Amino acid sequence: MTITRDEARAIALGRITPDPVRQAKRQAAHDTLARYGIASSSPANEPVYELHDEHTLERPFGWVFFWGARGDTTGGHRPIVVDRDGRIAAVESPCPLEPYARALENWGPAPSHHGRAQP
Repeated sequence: MTITRDEARAIALGRITPDPVRQAKRQAAHDTLARYGIASSSPANEPVYELHDEHTLERPFGWVFFWGARGDTTGGHRPIVVDRDGRIAAVESPCPLEPYARALENWGPAPSHHGRAQP
C-alpha cells in the first residue's frame, strides 16, 4: 500500500514526539526525587523536537525528513527515512545524504523484522 507525503510525515513526526505516558511517568519520578532533595533532569526541560519541512526530500523510494530542536535548523540529528510503504529505514549515524539516498533507491521489500510503521 503506497502512502502519501502527509502520512509519511505523520510517521516521521511520531518518531520524534514524546510518548505522553512515558513523559508523565518521568515527571512523576522527577517530582518524587525532588521531594527527597535529589536532583534530576526534569522532562519539562527537555527540548521540543520538530521536523524541518523545508529540508524534506522526496525520492522514488519515499521521503527523507530532517529534524531537530525547535528553532535549531542545523539538522544535526539522523534523518528519518520513510519509504512509500510506510516503513522506516534506520540511518545509523549522521552521514552525507546523497550516497545514502542512492543506496536507498534500490531498497527492496523489507525484511520480516521491519514491519509496517505505525503513525
